Amino acid sequence: MFCCSYAASDLGELKSCDESQMAAYMTHAKTAFGAISTWDDAVIASVGNLIGGLSDTELATLTSSQIAAIETESISLIPSASFVGFTTVQLSGFSVAQAQSVTSTQTAGLSSAQKAALVSAGASIDSGATGGPQASMVFVLILAFVSLKFIM
Repeated sequence: MFCCSYAASDLGELKSCDESQMAAYMTHAKTAFGAISTWDDAVIASVGNLIGGLSDTELATLTSSQIAAIETESISLIPSASFVGFTTVQLSGFSVAQAQSVTSTQTAGLSSAQKAALVSAGASIDSGATGGPQASMVFVLILAFVSLKFIM
């Protein structure tokens, strides 16, 4: 089914559109709803997952109230090229649920200051260094097993 076959009221629920399709729908949304700065919670809810069609510079203009109205699923669907537009102030203002819905692909492009802001909002960001304490524990257990095998 093509994105174009959806009713207008269903567009905000789309999950299968690519970045260019979301941007095209967002162009129509800006025509229909006016300037982004005037959008209230109801408009943000209508736009839904298509919020990912905003550019990085447009995301940077969203108010804390507008960001609070973005559903967690919609946060996770924002393309990483746009997601980097969120400022540190905006990211630190994410709810815990919003912060935890951010994907590793989205965080990969963030600066260290943006990542710190996201962590302060409640996100768990994998540094990717060594795999964390669980990986270390597995390594220790394997090492102990191998050592026992050679002793016996």
